[in-house]
Amino acid sequence: MRSRFPPELATVAIAQSWRALVPIVQPAGAPSGC
Repeated sequence: MRSRFPPELATVAIAQSWRALVPIVQPAGAPSGC
């Protein structure tokens, strides 16, 4: 199942979704050291 958009777009989408997930995964009150 190969999609048509270039891998750069996939990488950006994954990075954006990861950054959106990080605050949810981190416990509340944890220091953001990134």
